[in-house]
Amino acid sequence: MALAATVNRSHLETSPFNPIVKNGSTQFKGGFMGLEAASGHSVPLADQTGVSFIGEALDTVVGNGVKTAGVIFTPYILKNAAVTGYAAVTDNWKPVYATADDTLTLTRPADDAQVVGVTTRFNATGVGDVLMLGALHSAVHRLSGGDKEEIILGYLTAALIIDTNVVTKTLYGRGKIVKIFCRAMNAVTTAAKATTMTGRINGTTITDGALTVTSAGQTPDGAEQSVTPSGANEFSDGDVFTGVFGTTTVFVEGVFEIGIVVQRLP
Repeated sequence: MALAATVNRSHLETSPFNPIVKNGSTQFKGGFMGLEAASGHSVPLADQTGVSFIGEALDTVVGNGVKTAGVIFTPYILKNAAVTGYAAVTDNWKPVYATADDTLTLTRPADDAQVVGVTTRFNATGVGDVLMLGALHSAVHRLSGGDKEEIILGYLTAALIIDTNVVTKTLYGRGKIVKIFCRAMNAVTTAAKATTMTGRINGTTITDGALTVTSAGQTPDGAEQSVTPSGANEFSDGDVFTGVFGTTTVFVEGVFEIGIVVQRLP
């Protein structure tokens, strides 16, 4: 239904925002705050799971589950911020993370860490201006529906699952490969066949990225074999993943869906 007349709406100014401070939690003025999903209240940010960055505290409040406190909710420039790892002007426009409510760093503390800002102006070693994102990035991240993506590298027949054959894919954005898999699109029926596909990024072997594919593991239709990489699995925009097949006991039949799962990183 489209509007046919003026509508007067009630609005809440986005900055400052006044969330309820969690009972037993102290919000200090100048601290970086998060909204805890379990309670729906604000808590000091410490890269916890289940907490989304919402901004910088404007008041010092000891929470009792009722009191509210002001938080800068929208983007702003934080001047002369202490940022661990901010070493040179070439570090401008890099993501900034908060490991505590008073600690900023360029080093991502965990795969699910949230970006709280972006470096904008280098002033001295470990000091510079930061564009703080407020709650914007957290909201977009939550609404995006997740940060993992399955990428299919190809559908191979038995004739292509042979020694030295490769599958390749150019990767875009930033992230890490968290799974390498092979699914049976047409089940293998002849026993005792096998191969190993080794995953690489720009020619560097992924740690725990060697996937063994066997007859037993490729039946029935839809059966999946996979490995979970543990290192050397991060990529940047334009990097190339290569899956290289090694020694093979040649398969007689089957159609193999080869793919990877990537986790997007800020």
